[in-house]
Amino acid sequence: MFDLKRINAQFEWNSGSVYGRWSRAIKENDRPYIWLSCLRSSEGRELYCINQTGSSIERLDVIHNTHALVDGEYFNKANATLGYTEIQHDEAVKIAHYDEYYDLDLLLGVTIAVSSNELGSMVLKSKEILGGPKLDDVLLWKNQCSSLQIR
Repeated sequence: MFDLKRINAQFEWNSGSVYGRWSRAIKENDRPYIWLSCLRSSEGRELYCINQTGSSIERLDVIHNTHALVDGEYFNKANATLGYTEIQHDEAVKIAHYDEYYDLDLLLGVTIAVSSNELGSMVLKSKEILGGPKLDDVLLWKNQCSSLQIR
């Protein structure tokens, strides 16, 4: 496990070429409410969940989805959980750490349960990717649709 960590105002959404997979699917003025982004660390990659809803999130619970593919067989691994309270607007919380060595053979993703006055209660899920998420991923857009609804 890792230490819980909060970062203020370090992540900025840019709908330009870095986030090209969204550029054709969204309106220019649409913005993510809740999104994931990675930062490099001396021990691999840290995954952060960024709150840009305009208000605080009272509770955020994270379940790590870990699956292994061995000889074509799909195995569910133990899933760790963690939680944060009172996440302010424009604050990012560390939700996962990937070592970029042992994690490369695992399908890794996160499921996030969010509770706030503005959004109510909802569950958001990232895609499971070998080695864990590497690019930014929007979990909830301002118009309150998930990325799965945007094509």
